[in-house]
Amino acid sequence: MDIDKLREKAAADFKTNGFPTKKDELWRFTDVSRVANTEFSNAWKPADIGFKPLSSIVVVFENGRLSHEKSNISSLPDGVCIGSIQDLVDPRIGTLADLQSAFVSSNTAFFSDGAFIEVTAGVELESPIHLVHLANADGSAFHLRNFISCGEKSKVTVIE
Repeated sequence: MDIDKLREKAAADFKTNGFPTKKDELWRFTDVSRVANTEFSNAWKPADIGFKPLSSIVVVFENGRLSHEKSNISSLPDGVCIGSIQDLVDPRIGTLADLQSAFVSSNTAFFSDGAFIEVTAGVELESPIHLVHLANADGSAFHLRNFISCGEKSKVTVIE
């Protein structure tokens, strides 16, 4: 699916449905007004935050963007593809999202990136994949999506 068209459809759905209220059965005990009434920015700046990788395969998103400098995804075994959704556009992205849900449509309308992980059939990855999200931009919201596809009889562990 074309990501721009997906975002446009999600924005239209969100405009129609808006944030849930206590009148919505699934949200009757949750007040989302603080989130709904907050103005967020998606201005990017580097995240000068240290972290300890939990694996030799590390995918780092820094304030909503894939950091190639902080990630370690250059020496992957055959049958494993890891990158960002922006770089590896795939027609399956967005096909599972229920745009009738306010937060799903909001996230979809504004999502900027996320991890794309594909493990082909029969591939068993011994090292886990460590997804790291670093954020230090005050007043910012980053809407990331992760897409993970594992072929039949493949094996992978993802730590986020």
